[in-house]
Amino acid sequence: MQHADGRVIFVIPYQGLFTLIGTTVEQVKDSLDQIGISEQEIDYLINVTNQYFRQAISRSDIVHTFSGVRPLVEEAGKAMSQVSDGFKLEFEPTSLPFLSAYGGKVTTYRLLAKKALNKLTQYFPKANQPWPKTVLLPGGDFDSREFLAQEITARYAWFGT
Repeated sequence: MQHADGRVIFVIPYQGLFTLIGTTVEQVKDSLDQIGISEQEIDYLINVTNQYFRQAISRSDIVHTFSGVRPLVEEAGKAMSQVSDGFKLEFEPTSLPFLSAYGGKVTTYRLLAKKALNKLTQYFPKANQPWPKTVLLPGGDFDSREFLAQEITARYAWFGT
C-alpha cells in the first residue's frame, strides 16, 4: 500500500497463518548489532494497516518482529533521504575476477544480475546468452489479470473484497 505520507507498506500473506507487515524506510543510526523495530514504527504500522483493512490489529496480534539492513550507495552532495536505492557494481578484472554488488533491492535484482553477468561473461563464455526478458518469474505464469483476480479471490475468500 502506498500511504498518504508516501511510504510503501507491505502486507504479505505468510505460510497461510500469518501476515508480514513492514516497510523499508527507517534509517539505521545505531550499532548494527542492535537492529530491531522501534516502538514508534510498530505503532505506525499498526495505525496504517488499520486504515486500509476492515479487521483491526493491535500489538497483541504481533507474533514476531524482525529487521534487516540494506546498504544505500552514498552519493556526494545528497542528503540520506535523497540517496538512490539503486545498486553499484565494482569489478576487479584479474585472473580470479572479483565482483562486489552494493545496494539494490528486490525490484531491481534482475537488472543487477544482468549487469553482473555482463561483467563476467569473458570468464564464463557459456553465460553469454540473451537476457530472458520473456521468462516468467515464479507466480507470474497466469493467463490474464482477470484469471489471476478470480484465482486469488477464490483462494483467499476469507480476506473479503
